[in-house]
Amino acid sequence: LFGFYSTGAGSLYQPTSPVRVLDTRAPIGVPVAAPIGQNSSIPLQITGNNNVPQTGVTAVVLNVTATNPTQGSFLTVFPDGVTRPVASNLNFGAGQTIPNLVTVPVGSDGQVDFYNFHGSVDVVADLFGYFTSSGTGFKFHATAPHRLADTRDGTGVTGGQPTPIGPGGVFSLPIDGSAGPGNPGVPATSSALVLNVTVTAPTAGSFVTVYPSGVARPLASNLNFSAGQTIPNAVVTSVQGSSIDFFNHSGSTQLVVDLFGYYATT
Repeated sequence: LFGFYSTGAGSLYQPTSPVRVLDTRAPIGVPVAAPIGQNSSIPLQITGNNNVPQTGVTAVVLNVTATNPTQGSFLTVFPDGVTRPVASNLNFGAGQTIPNLVTVPVGSDGQVDFYNFHGSVDVVADLFGYFTSSGTGFKFHATAPHRLADTRDGTGVTGGQPTPIGPGGVFSLPIDGSAGPGNPGVPATSSALVLNVTVTAPTAGSFVTVYPSGVARPLASNLNFSAGQTIPNAVVTSVQGSSIDFFNHSGSTQLVVDLFGYYATT
């Protein structure tokens, strides 16, 4: 358990354009390029960076990816300054690259820690938004799970025709209620969407990036996969235009998009 929503007082969500905040290979967010060693943790400063305020931030939404692991292990992401919890966010085998969406409170110093159990592993984290107690931001509205798009049968595809996403291709999903058969539309007042995104039948190893249509494609990813793999991941994406975009890097892949909720003022 990492948190809950209620009708009472609480933090509000502030979406951001996706941005890479940690890459132990680069280095980004760390002083030198080095994987996280066995039974070791590294801190990441969240507040005061990447347009995240210095104060009032209670939690952060990250897409965390483990890559280049030397052994089967797990990662735990937790607030800096507290005892590491008995919980994990990613579990992986040697050589595997795998992401997961993580919502984690920030420590009193504005940092979160990344702990690795076995071997060594490189870690990539992309920021998608944060929760704040400042009184600004958006409330969460749960919805009954609903399929917005399925490129295998044309659901949500302009013209309604089955259309895989090719190499370097972008699939745009309108959010104005006109996305095609099976899609009644996402509320126009939405500031961010909570989705489950699944890739299936990919012809090559690749990654998918989900981002608002109103911004340039960011250096970030939401799903990493191998040829022939079917894999999902939770996605929280901001809305800054008339659609949200799904970019595929290599080969071609089918895409399934399910809506689970949205953030809005009303």
